[in-house]
Amino acid sequence: MSEHDETIRAMQEEIEMLEFRLQRLEKIKRTTAIFLDESVAELEAKRNAVEEANAALEAALSALKVDHALERVRSRAVAMQSPKELLDVVLTMYDEYHGLGFPCEMFWHAKWTDKGYEKALTGVGGKKIEFIMDLPRDFSAVPALMEWERSEEPLGVFKFDPEAAVQYLRHMIEDGDFHRIDPEAVTEDDVRQRGGFTFVQARTTHGEIGFLLFGEADPSDEAKAVLLRFANAFDFAYRRFEDLQQAESDLIQLQATQEQLIQSEKLASLGSLTAGIAHEIKNPLNFVNNFAEVSRELVDELADALGMGQDGDLKEADGARAKEARAIMDDLRANAEQIAKHGGRADAIVRSMMQHARGGAAERETVDVNAFVAEYIDLAWHGMRAKDHAFDCEVERAFADDAGETTMQPQDMGRVLLNLLNNAFYATQMDGAAPKRAVRVETGRSADGKNVTIKVTDTGPGIPDAIREKIFEPFFTTKPTGEGTGLGLSLSHDIVTKGHGGTMTAGSAPDGGAVFTITLP
Repeated sequence: MSEHDETIRAMQEEIEMLEFRLQRLEKIKRTTAIFLDESVAELEAKRNAVEEANAALEAALSALKVDHALERVRSRAVAMQSPKELLDVVLTMYDEYHGLGFPCEMFWHAKWTDKGYEKALTGVGGKKIEFIMDLPRDFSAVPALMEWERSEEPLGVFKFDPEAAVQYLRHMIEDGDFHRIDPEAVTEDDVRQRGGFTFVQARTTHGEIGFLLFGEADPSDEAKAVLLRFANAFDFAYRRFEDLQQAESDLIQLQATQEQLIQSEKLASLGSLTAGIAHEIKNPLNFVNNFAEVSRELVDELADALGMGQDGDLKEADGARAKEARAIMDDLRANAEQIAKHGGRADAIVRSMMQHARGGAAERETVDVNAFVAEYIDLAWHGMRAKDHAFDCEVERAFADDAGETTMQPQDMGRVLLNLLNNAFYATQMDGAAPKRAVRVETGRSADGKNVTIKVTDTGPGIPDAIREKIFEPFFTTKPTGEGTGLGLSLSHDIVTKGHGGTMTAGSAPDGGAVFTITLP
């Protein structure tokens, strides 16, 4: 084999070796590419998993922040000690909602009623309550707002351009009944400069809560979803508010009932004391009256013993001694008459005290006001006729159809009415009374329907201003000596004010005479 052939053969072997190596490299390349592709895919999957985990963690953290914010709102609601603290819950809602990173300028709550809205609105920045107001039900001139209220949509977003916002602000100021307003509140210029505003509000069981954004804004879906959760939290706060209102009302009613019971107990004790005193006075008073009568009889017997008639004429005795005896007997007779007169006056006072002390059962009953008043008008009128057959007085009954029923102690209130009616009848016969004798009795009910009123007006001479303040004082009377005890109006006033929690006033009628007004809750 020649050298040339060996060279060619060596080159062929080298080429074959290179081809073999090339094939191996291709295999290695293909294997490496497959491995690299698998590693990159695995890394991409791991990166996606990490991103998903981070997103889930962020969502969980965000949800946890919302839960904590809502828990702080509920905690503030639980801590409420007074209904007035509901306003603090509104401020807390603003702080928590804004603290979650959601933009809001002002926060509010509104209660919807048949007649209107009871609304409280924070200031810009939520640092204070800016407005507390009542708005009429047809206040809103925005059809979209009214339509949303009538719907069942849980949330609404309402945009106002600058002029519409100014018009809305004007309506609020002109038509609102403000209980509180901040002198630095938002003005029309503020609204124009900030491009109007947007309302975002969520429905509650009693009305709505919401916030304001300046400009025509679009709140995020997350912001709206969280507001709905705040609405649920505020419902809890409002139930707490209503419980506190009821508790406060019950406490006031309980205190009033306790006061009435105390006063009733005082009146009962006073009655017992009065009865005891009256009985103790009655015995010696009977002796005074009896001995006055006996003294008058003894004077008559003395006159007969001296041979003188009851007219003082001399029969047997004459001279200075007989005249002196006659003068002494006249004095004794006059003294006995005065003792009898004032003893009778004292006896009348004692009887009055005993009558007031007896009273009736302190049990309350529901009575028809008009029928009750009519019954005692008849009793008083016939009582006056029994005392004086010539008595005549016109009684005008002005009973209101809506007087309805009320709860009272009938025996006590009957005594009050009898006292007022007897006084009124007496006043029509006094000097200075109008020629026409008349008493007008009115019944009615207050505008809010809570109180019953009874008025007794007479055509008598009236009550002078100088004594009007004393008219309900014990033992004060305008009647002549012997005709009044001064206890009737005093005890009547106590029965109405302390026994029933009402009011009793005395005034002058438009046409003269006196008018007494009773108000019962």
